[in-house]
Amino acid sequence: MLTARPSGSAVWLACPMGLTMQNRYGNRYPAGAAAEEGTAAHWVKEQLRLGNRPIVGDAAPNGVAVDGDMIYYGDQANEYIDRFANGGQVFTERKLTIKLPGFEIRGTTDDLATVAIDAERCMHIFDYKYGHVHVAADSGQIKLYGIGARQEFQIEKIKLHIIQPRDYSSKPTRFYDFTPAAQNEFCDEVIRALKLAHVSKPYALAGTHCRNCPGRGAHCSDNWDSAISSMEELTRSIDSSPEAIGKMVRLMREAHDVVTAALKGVEDEARYLLDGGGLVPGWSLQSSPGREKWTDEQPVLDLAAGFGLLDSVSERRLITPNQAIKAGLPAELVRMHTTRPQGEAKLVPTGETLAHRVFTTE
Repeated sequence: MLTARPSGSAVWLACPMGLTMQNRYGNRYPAGAAAEEGTAAHWVKEQLRLGNRPIVGDAAPNGVAVDGDMIYYGDQANEYIDRFANGGQVFTERKLTIKLPGFEIRGTTDDLATVAIDAERCMHIFDYKYGHVHVAADSGQIKLYGIGARQEFQIEKIKLHIIQPRDYSSKPTRFYDFTPAAQNEFCDEVIRALKLAHVSKPYALAGTHCRNCPGRGAHCSDNWDSAISSMEELTRSIDSSPEAIGKMVRLMREAHDVVTAALKGVEDEARYLLDGGGLVPGWSLQSSPGREKWTDEQPVLDLAAGFGLLDSVSERRLITPNQAIKAGLPAELVRMHTTRPQGEAKLVPTGETLAHRVFTTE
């Protein structure tokens, strides 16, 4: 039996082969810097709710340094949750299990939701997303949380909430009324998807979900076939009429999605080989400096007060080091209270690495 997780549902609900890919390659590629930052932000939000207030510079359990944004947005998320809980019970960062006929879906450390039951016995499910890519309030992942919570608490009146403070394309909070009829319909959809995933030879179906599949590009011929077909159709559609332009926009967007997913997949495989000491001819890994962060807030606030710039440097949260310098604080004093961790290693052509440029410069 393949392991299905809510966090991977965007893939296995859309592609029968997706579940096999997740089980086969899910641990092959390490989480990127953005995912690690999101894990740290979840930890900060949980600590704030428990009354254990982290400070800037503290290390989350995964080693990522806490920054002012994590604290600020964590406070906002908890305020939003309390508003809907309205004095009721709140179960924070809860791991949920979904039991369906013939299948069981278990959450992992990536599948944590906050559940609040208000005074009117309406259950609110909150999923805190720290990334920038828009997540819908009726995504498969949070709907699975809703089914798991319904089974655990025996409550059918459910509202699903996405809290995503750094989604600049939409409102930072949004909700979906997950009615009992919609819950039953979704359970049927999940069962159908899992049955298709467990046949002896599941088929692959390429689409926008490929960008979240660990098997994309390097391990999925259908992803490549779809990318090639999209490009071939584009070459047959060159025309300047309004109808043709509209069709080309659609085709190019579809081609962009599948080609981007395929490229990311082969880049992940190249990084995996290079990290393991292997060679990928023409390619190397190079780390660039990461984003500058404060090591401790209080000395900076004291410094700003001494220069009469406290209001400019701190409103509800401390601004970034570069913004503090622009506000008037001396750069050399600011740098005494910042750190710049190493950024995520990037795949670059061998001839463009810093080492290559240094040792080949005449």
